[in-house]
Amino acid sequence: QKIKESSSASDAADTETEKARAEKEIVALETLLADINRDWTSTDQRVLGPILHSPPIRLGVGNEQLTEDWAVFEIDRTKLGSGFQGNALDLGLTSELTVMKKCWSAKADDWEFNYPYDGELFALRDFLPVHLMRHPDAHDRRSGEPSLLVIKSGSTTGTTFGRANGVFSLVREYSDTDVWQTSRQWAIMSFGDLGHNPLPDDESGAFAALCNSGAIIADMKGRIGGMLNGGSCRVKEPDSREEQELDLVY
Repeated sequence: QKIKESSSASDAADTETEKARAEKEIVALETLLADINRDWTSTDQRVLGPILHSPPIRLGVGNEQLTEDWAVFEIDRTKLGSGFQGNALDLGLTSELTVMKKCWSAKADDWEFNYPYDGELFALRDFLPVHLMRHPDAHDRRSGEPSLLVIKSGSTTGTTFGRANGVFSLVREYSDTDVWQTSRQWAIMSFGDLGHNPLPDDESGAFAALCNSGAIIADMKGRIGGMLNGGSCRVKEPDSREEQELDLVY
């Protein structure tokens, strides 16, 4: 009887927590709607600035033979408002405990992840150089081997964690005329793809899914490494594209 009462009390507490969270989200959405109606209804209000230069995507560029995809655009700073903090990644509903568990398995001894309590926006402050992609400055505590933990926020997956591969992958790209070129790209595996000693409570889901192209991939020190543009699929339901997950992305 006591066990049943304890279980009921726990369920009630969980329900109250979910209710409080839902009420908080409703208030946030109402505030967002008011902001949109006030500041973003006309096209002119939504245009941040012109694109100055946008060259075609190039494959096999430079000595590293990497893919090059970039553009330069001008932003009207006044349209961003006073609260703009620069490049950031939204951690969404990812809890501090989840983030710290991931970081604990792959961090340097002289570094700790600072969870962004204010607004849950993880600031991106720098760029990850190629030599650190190949030779990470962090190690996995389970194996002692170099390990680069990365993070991204996708439109269909939310925030996910992965492990970057230091050996760049060869990717073959086809054009409309069936002429192909080979390029090297940075490969990202799901968080649990170590091949040894997986965490017993590890949620080794895919790092990305369909409609995640364009998401920025950064390491846990806030250094931008690249932009997601493709991957290989693991299909749960062959007849449903919505169920496709990318367990290796580039």
